[in-house]
Amino acid sequence: MGQISLTDILDLLGEEALEDRHPARKARFRRLLAQPKWMPADLKPWIDECLEKGSQARPIYFHAFQDIVVSVGLHLGMKAEYGLYGRSQEIGYDGKWNAASDRVILLEVKTSPWPVPSVHQLGSYMSRYATHFGLDPDTVYGLFVVGPGDFTPLLDQIKGGEYRSRMKMIEVSDLLSLWQLKLDLEARAWVGPVSPTVQNLLFPFESVNVGSILALIQEVAVRSQSPADADPPQDAPEAQEWSRSELLELLGATTPAQRTLICALCAAGGDALATDAVVSLMSTAARECPGLMPPDNITSRTFAGAIASLHRLCQHRSREIFFERTPDGYRLGDTYLDWVVEWASGQQLVITPEAPEFTLGSEASGER
Repeated sequence: MGQISLTDILDLLGEEALEDRHPARKARFRRLLAQPKWMPADLKPWIDECLEKGSQARPIYFHAFQDIVVSVGLHLGMKAEYGLYGRSQEIGYDGKWNAASDRVILLEVKTSPWPVPSVHQLGSYMSRYATHFGLDPDTVYGLFVVGPGDFTPLLDQIKGGEYRSRMKMIEVSDLLSLWQLKLDLEARAWVGPVSPTVQNLLFPFESVNVGSILALIQEVAVRSQSPADADPPQDAPEAQEWSRSELLELLGATTPAQRTLICALCAAGGDALATDAVVSLMSTAARECPGLMPPDNITSRTFAGAIASLHRLCQHRSREIFFERTPDGYRLGDTYLDWVVEWASGQQLVITPEAPEFTLGSEASGER
């Protein structure tokens, strides 16, 4: 099974599907983007398609880019509201994120920083939004999310404008990196909710005072150094066992990155693998099996993201995690091992790793 392109999806939705006059089709696309199974590596090819194919003659790719960007807010733990593609609404933002501490981010989404968008226009939307909903203006922020290019004119506008204390800019690839950071932190251990910490990076902060920057760095560092045996939050809902049919359904809906990880864990046959061994097996799987990630894209960050997103998928369904972390590394749980291996075999996700790649427990023992 090959990678599903954005063009494939848009073709299924129908010609001119992403238009403001087709709310039902827009909603279907947005529900797809909101699924918790996605990872940054899954959405990046779609973003690349938008940047490559978007034009005045093919505005559907501009519209898809806007929706994809807005959907990333959901994966960062925020509530998201999609704007219209046109500018007919009174407060013409492209999207809105409701973040922690009752803060609102209004989005301006552009595939390129040229022509330079108007900072004042987004600022006026921020003021109108605060007035319309009776909010403190200091709780309403603006964020430009743009494609690659020369950001200097836009940054100069923000720095020299009246909204500089409530407005930021981020390149779309950095937005995906922020999402990946959240996944990496979640994959390490339980240390309370990660989302508010990551969201704080999107808000302006006092750069003159080094202490404000230091506090944010320290908070991220503390979360990245979580002990391996940390307990999950006490208020986490009790997870239920999977039935065979439920688990097979979940596995069938996994992304290429998640399938690559599952293939690697199946190759271990229930033995625990250190992180570096799993990453090595993921690369082997990607080279040998159809429908997985490109092998050159697989790193320890890919592994961490796949672990975190599978963890989140199980939590989303209030089910047990079907893999586990032991002192020797990661392995499929005994209860679900046979089902997962059976599914992988049916999908032709079977590899025969070479001995040097199949190193057990090296993360714990220090062996290489």
